[in-house]
Amino acid sequence: MRFKAMLLGMALTSLACAPVWADPAAPAPNADPIAAYRAYEAAIKAGKLVEATSFAHDAWQAAEVKWGARNPNTAGLANNAAWTAALNNQPAKGIEPAQRAITLAPVAQQAYRPEEAAFLLAYNDFFAANADDQPKKSEELLKAAKAVQGAWSDILIVDALIAVSYALVLNNKSGQANDAASLSLSELERINPSDTRRRPMALLVKGISRMRLGEPLDAQSDVLDAQLAYGKMRRPDDADWGKLQAWGLVMDSVARSAGARDNQTGSRLRNNRRSPRYLTDDEEKLIYDRKPECADQPAPRRIEGDAIRALAASRNWIHIGGVFARVDIKADGRIENPRILGVVPEQDFSRQVLKALNTWRYEVQPGTLEECRKDLNIAVVFSIN
Repeated sequence: MRFKAMLLGMALTSLACAPVWADPAAPAPNADPIAAYRAYEAAIKAGKLVEATSFAHDAWQAAEVKWGARNPNTAGLANNAAWTAALNNQPAKGIEPAQRAITLAPVAQQAYRPEEAAFLLAYNDFFAANADDQPKKSEELLKAAKAVQGAWSDILIVDALIAVSYALVLNNKSGQANDAASLSLSELERINPSDTRRRPMALLVKGISRMRLGEPLDAQSDVLDAQLAYGKMRRPDDADWGKLQAWGLVMDSVARSAGARDNQTGSRLRNNRRSPRYLTDDEEKLIYDRKPECADQPAPRRIEGDAIRALAASRNWIHIGGVFARVDIKADGRIENPRILGVVPEQDFSRQVLKALNTWRYEVQPGTLEECRKDLNIAVVFSIN
């Protein structure tokens, strides 16, 4: 953790981490803002981040009573309460102190800039909203993030821009979505270029926005870069890894369709488009685990089972679906333990895939190692009617 001096005689935290979940803790109201702030500091050092948010809120409210609105420490504590709530994934708790920090900015004595308080308000307001309302609030958060770009000191701005990019795509504002994704990558490079958790997500939203802008080959390349930035699975049946694979299936299908067409001119010359990008063998090794013991084993071959049928499109804005699933195969060829690792654009498609997978049966050659019958990848691309 980093600490940044922002109050007279006090230190306000700038956590270099993503918002986190923690067990809820009962607030500890305290009429003394100094004591509440010290309790906040102790909670931060102990890693009790949700509890720290409550203490930060207590310190601000106590300051309002004891010091009043003309004291710069009251302003700083309001801003700190908004900041801490955002960092600790309690955005609803950060809206009121952020509003107050904006009002008190003239007396803050450079503890923070008004634009920083405005960014915290936009951030907390966006993440406190339900999914249907977030697209409406995304433009305001993008505007607020641009006002502090290059100066904001922690990773919060990257989280905001990644989320905003996806929300703007859903709201058919692909140009702004691409702008937000590009800015998330530049801010990540400035703040923490070695962050291997956010970079794949920033590249992914960049790819999605470019697909919506009609740039399928660039979009596919972005998603492949996202997969490479993420690397191999980080935990069993890693859902984030699976989501990247599912988007990769969609982007690859769209890019192949775009790259396969040539424009014929009146002079009968063909204008060849760029070809879709392919992973090299070395790049594939960075993403997929391989089983050397299975290299010479015959692969199980599906011999029966229902076809996977896609649902009709509902609110989808793309017409290709991608599902990345994984199954184990029994010695008799029947499926067991089917699971969906990634599905886009809608979770509903996972039901159709699982329904079909449960009817599948494979031909397994005698002597096939048990290890070679486990974790078989199933990649599904389908058109959405």
